[in-house]
Amino acid sequence: MALLTKAEDSYEFTFSGTGFTLHGPFGADYGIAEVIVDGILQGEANAAACESDALYSVSGLKNGLHLVTVVKSRKSDKPFGFTN
Repeated sequence: MALLTKAEDSYEFTFSGTGFTLHGPFGADYGIAEVIVDGILQGEANAAACESDALYSVSGLKNGLHLVTVVKSRKSDKPFGFTN
């Protein structure tokens, strides 16, 4: 599991396909991260507001190899943890 603890900490991974889901701990003890795919901001994953371990999903991408960057947001001082 990746654990981002400081603002602007980031983690990158690649995958092949048309989509993915980030899974991880959720609830009031966890924070927010920006999700970027192939250099384009897709949105924010807010673990504090989630009701399940599926923190963020992206679908409908062109089939192929993609680079995902997850960046801890400055909007929360709480950690953001996930697996892909």
